[in-house]
Amino acid sequence: AGGGAAAGSATVTLDAANSYADDIVITGLTSETEYDVYVACKDDAPSPGPNAQSASQKFDVETTDITAPTFLSSTPTVSAVDGTSFTVDVEIDELGDCYAVAVQGASAPSVAEVVAGQAQGGGAADATDT
Repeated sequence: AGGGAAAGSATVTLDAANSYADDIVITGLTSETEYDVYVACKDDAPSPGPNAQSASQKFDVETTDITAPTFLSSTPTVSAVDGTSFTVDVEIDELGDCYAVAVQGASAPSVAEVVAGQAQGGGAADATDT
């Protein structure tokens, strides 16, 4: 294959000031995507240079998931309500965990508080589940 456009590229200059070490940061990629990454270096030797490596070094990388899940099918919904419990029905668009807390008359807890099973302000929730 070949001939396609690069998904991203970057260059860094290495010299004695940075001990010939630095990071090359490639941006603008797509979340949860596999990429073949090739790295090659050349020096800045005078003519007849520069001297380039004879082959690029290849490695594989997959970018991480940076998108939070989205609820599907009009969820969350509540079902199976009885005298002391109920069921929260959830469906999301990717692998993940869902958490629920039940509180009485309190302000809405943050996402971090719901995940921790806490009411708003970090107090104990009346009931929790994962």
